Amino acid sequence: SIYFDENHIKLKTFPDSIRLNMTVNEFGTPTMRLIENLDFGLNVLKDSITIAMLWDNFDSLNNSGNIFISSSFTKRSESKVPLIKTEIYDSFIKIQNREWLISKTPIIIDTTNITINRFQLTYDNQNLLIDGEISEDPSKRLRFTISDVDVSNFNNYIGGAGYSFSGFLTGNGRVANLYKTPSMRTSLSIGDFHINDEDFGRFDISGS
Repeated sequence: SIYFDENHIKLKTFPDSIRLNMTVNEFGTPTMRLIENLDFGLNVLKDSITIAMLWDNFDSLNNSGNIFISSSFTKRSESKVPLIKTEIYDSFIKIQNREWLISKTPIIIDTTNITINRFQLTYDNQNLLIDGEISEDPSKRLRFTISDVDVSNFNNYIGGAGYSFSGFLTGNGRVANLYKTPSMRTSLSIGDFHINDEDFGRFDISGS
């Protein structure tokens, strides 16, 4: 279950816009705090919206973030559904003092076709890249590449389960035809893989 602690919501309406601001002291699960001191802002105009999220635990072992997203809606004569152009701006998420950078990413939503143009999440030499399309056209692919991601990054979120992981995840994959008959191909490997300090060496995962 997910809990929210000490929520405060402010809603203001104007002739041409709506503004929502929400602050949350803490949000997480019974065994783990996910985000502290969250400030969430939403601004809705006639043909666009903007979203801003900031959080910070103000601790020496810092968990914080700053994410800004905007979307515009364009009417089209040939469709009742507007063309949606979304921009994820340069942002960051800090997990236990590790600052992961999110690159500026355009996303276009054209009815059921979603195009993601090189979304990247990077910390030092660790990198996650997502690029391609989600579409009803089975020939179109959404691809991902993972480079040297330290799996111990996730221990903060699974510590309550009694497991601790270490090792470096590398690989790639692609997905297609998600709306009808989803297909996926993956080739992943974890080097120097440990669970609770027990050495499993290299661990390979592949599938199609």
